[in-house]
Amino acid sequence: MSLVFSRLTMMGVLLLASSVGVVSAQSTDTIRPTRGIHKIGRNAGPLSTEITQIQSIQELAAGNYIANAVATAASNDPQFHNVVCFFTVGGSFKGTSVQGSLGGGINNFVAIPLTIGFVLETPKSLGVACSTDVENIVVYQPTAISVISVDKIRGAVVIP
Repeated sequence: MSLVFSRLTMMGVLLLASSVGVVSAQSTDTIRPTRGIHKIGRNAGPLSTEITQIQSIQELAAGNYIANAVATAASNDPQFHNVVCFFTVGGSFKGTSVQGSLGGGINNFVAIPLTIGFVLETPKSLGVACSTDVENIVVYQPTAISVISVDKIRGAVVIP
């Protein structure tokens, strides 16, 4: 009975993974990571109502990429504030913006996760930018970006 259950469980996992594009049980597709870049920022500074670039990786080569970042902001203000962050590619907004809220006391922070898949047709920089609803009360903290180059990517933003 347990052998049948474990085989059904494994088949269910493979079916689920193949339906979301993670695994293909009978595919000859060879999608694999080929190069990774990780950069951790060592700086911090004030955010404002203007867009502020808080981290960047300069001149990614043309290719297919998946990027992850976590933008972190902090405040000691008793009022609540919103922070909006997003990826920039070649200095332009790409992907979806993500919003977080912080405040209400001392030592408050928010970590805003970002992910994007994109195709570069020419070399460009990748960055993380944020803004907030108030001047010089919220500060950004050191931010990390990880970029993985892959052979193929489905459903990605194509950037000329």
